[in-house]
Amino acid sequence: MSQEKTTLRDWCQSNEPAENLLFKDVFYKQIGFILDTLVGLLASSLASSYEEYTEIRDKVVVIAKHSSKSVILPVYQISLRTVTITMRYNFYDWKVSIESENEIENDFMELFDQTTKISSCYCEGFPENLVFGPYEKNKKQFTCEIKNDYDLYMFFYILARQMKEM
Repeated sequence: MSQEKTTLRDWCQSNEPAENLLFKDVFYKQIGFILDTLVGLLASSLASSYEEYTEIRDKVVVIAKHSSKSVILPVYQISLRTVTITMRYNFYDWKVSIESENEIENDFMELFDQTTKISSCYCEGFPENLVFGPYEKNKKQFTCEIKNDYDLYMFFYILARQMKEM
């Protein structure tokens, strides 16, 4: 199954939530968190020039969608260096899949359960081929559940530090 990709900015313009939805503000907060905070973290860790910084920001694409609380939400993907990150948020938790050419060797400070396989039914919107087993079984391809934005930020911080060395 081929995945149609669109930039996150374009996707947001085409999928703005209705004004009457209670969670519409959380939608915008989520997009801001991705574009400003997480991409800013990756770009500041990996970019050596302003051009590289903007290239990293522009690499965030939407590959699918899902809905939660009646709001249509994106499944994000970003490919940097040798790592592809796919993720979604459903107002409850984050699901993240990592595909890497190299093993990601880190303890991740208990940010997620490294032994539990996440069922694809909990990875709403993910294409089946992007839901992997646990980190413990394969450090190049894994899917994990991260409970909140703070833990996701730390996950990205740890990942960016390792990617810098790849």
